[in-house]
This record gives sequence, structure tokens and C-alpha cells, in this order.
Amino acid sequence: MSKVDPKVLAAIEQFAAVVGDIDPRVRDLLEQLRQGRDETEVMADLVRLTQADPELSARIQEAAKSTFQPLKDESDGDVQESVQALRLLKDRQNALRDLNFAEEDLVFHPEGTAFPQLHPLVMGFILERLQFDGDIPELRTGDIPLGQLPAVPVANAARNPVALGGQLVQASQEVRTELDAVHMARSEHLNAIGEAIPVKDEHGGDALMVRKAKSEFVAVSEGRVGVEGYQAGHQAAMRAVDAPSGAALASMTNELRKKYAHKALTSTQGRRSAVPVIGALVQRELAERGYKVTLDGPGRLTVEPDATSEWSTTIEVGASTTQAKFSFIDTAAKAIAIGLDQQFEGKVTHFLLHIEPINEISRRRVGWEAKAIVGQ
Repeated sequence: MSKVDPKVLAAIEQFAAVVGDIDPRVRDLLEQLRQGRDETEVMADLVRLTQADPELSARIQEAAKSTFQPLKDESDGDVQESVQALRLLKDRQNALRDLNFAEEDLVFHPEGTAFPQLHPLVMGFILERLQFDGDIPELRTGDIPLGQLPAVPVANAARNPVALGGQLVQASQEVRTELDAVHMARSEHLNAIGEAIPVKDEHGGDALMVRKAKSEFVAVSEGRVGVEGYQAGHQAAMRAVDAPSGAALASMTNELRKKYAHKALTSTQGRRSAVPVIGALVQRELAERGYKVTLDGPGRLTVEPDATSEWSTTIEVGASTTQAKFSFIDTAAKAIAIGLDQQFEGKVTHFLLHIEPINEISRRRVGWEAKAIVGQ
């Protein structure tokens, strides 16, 4: 037995009130749906009934159009808002490129229904990433669920993967506390406004919330209330948090050390946080080999590089099988530096170094890629 969406069920109740008296058979079918019968079976019976009676079909279609049109409009709006979130994302083109998608392909119209949705492959990409990150604020149009930990990158990432994992957890907990405080304050504010300024409708009906309070309520319910650096529709800002002390690291259980190291590597924010650390290590390694290297800032490189070098690994294994003592940050930096040195062979003296994370989650391939531009 499938579960009927509450909004759909409410529309069905309204529809039943309108057409229930048209034909007893229609009323019986709607009652079966209300009692929990699968909606697909009920709709199939309804289609057969209306096909046999064109006049009944016309009356039902007119009633259905007026009743269910608001649901379709709402669904259209939800999808467009979700697509807009993708359009606002700074690295949207890269996400679409990885999926081999064009912008016009984002909205999918399932055959046999008027309700659009984000393309299943895009939805699959989001679900793949969520299992490692927990949240994707830049792809979210609504609020983060209560109790869900935010995905926050850190600005001063530690070189030790275990310590970096600890920083990520600390940053996430700090933002969650701030979000909870904002929601509590807003809820109390809305309640105060709603109780203090009741307004009667033109028919003398029940009290309504004033326009200002209503707009604030909508902002909260639609997730447009966040905290500085962590809001729906925007990429999370980096947050500076202290790394665990040496004593704290030494007292950690082996299981916790594995969990933190795993998070540092497998989470998008962990790899993003490690970019400056890896960049500095690569720069130092290349300086020892006689190169003058200038580090580029964050983001995506928009010009064609003269050389590239990368280090990547698969993330098929879980936290329990992670080697907490393996420093993938040092390993990645060393491999990248050696790769660039082998390509240049000392023939250049100065170049710009740009580091980007590799986020091929659908293929379970992650790591970092360096791009070098000579003469910069």
C-alpha cells in the first residue's frame, strides 16, 4: 500500500466534496482511496469509468482542473526554485559537466504526469554526495532538517587527516548550534507577533497573522533563514576552528581516529579544506627542486594549463577500514610535485600553481589536481 502525500490527500478531499454527488461510483472510488487503497489502482478504475461516459468525464475533468491546478503550480514552483539553486551555484557548470548535462536538461517531465521534477540523474548525483557530506547547502532551497549536521569547510585545515576530520566536526557542531539559536529566536518572535496583532478577515472570520509576520513565517518555513556563511542556495563559507591538541589526538580511540580521517578524505568539504595545505606542500617541494612557484587562489581555473598533475584514490571502503595513520595529504602533495617536475624537467623557472579537489563521487574517485601556468 503506498502512502498518499498529505497535500494530495487534502486536494482529494476537496475534489470528493465537489464530484462525490455526480455519480455514486465516483464517490465509492474516492472513499476507497481515503481508506488507503493504492491511488494507481483507484485512478485506473476512474479512467475506465469516465471512458465509458463522456459526459461524466467532462464534468470530472473540469472539477479536477480547478482542484488540482494549485498542486501543479506549487510543484512547478518547487522545481524552478531547485533549478535556480543550481544556477546560483558558482561551480554549477562543473557539476553539470561531470553529469554531461546542459541546463535545459535539468527539469524532467515524467511520461503520463503533469508534475515536473529535477532530472533523476541530477537527483541521483545529489543523493550520492549526501551520503558522504550529510548536507549540500548550495543545492538546497529549503531548510536543513532539525538535528542534521551542516557540512562546513575549515579555513585553517590541519595537515594531519585525523586532526582535519576533528576540525570539520567541530565547525559543523558550531554552525548547528547557531542555526538552532536563530530558529528558536525567530519562532519566539513570530509567536509574539501573531499573538499581539490579531487581524480579522473581511468576513469577520478567525484571526489572521499580519503581513509582516506572515512573510517572516514563510522565510523560516522555506529555509531562507540561516546564519552568516551557511545559508540555503549558497556555498558554505570556510570557518576557522582550532585543531585538536596533541593530547586530544593521543587520547582518541582508534575508531574515532579512523572516522575523522575518513571524513577528511571522503567529504567534499574535507577535500576543499585541504586545498591550501596541499598547495603549500607542493610549493615547498618544488622550491627544493629549483622552481619558483606562485600559489593561485581558490575556485576553478578558467585558462588552459601548461601542465597538470593529480593524485586520486577510490572511496569504496568505510571508516572502519580506513588507515588513520596514512597521511593522504602528504602523499598527494608529493605525488603532484613529482608529476609536475617530470613534465617540466627543469626547463621552466616560474609558474602559477592552482590546486582543485577531485569530486567524482558517482565513480567514487576523489583527490586533488594541480594545474600549472608557465610565466605567471
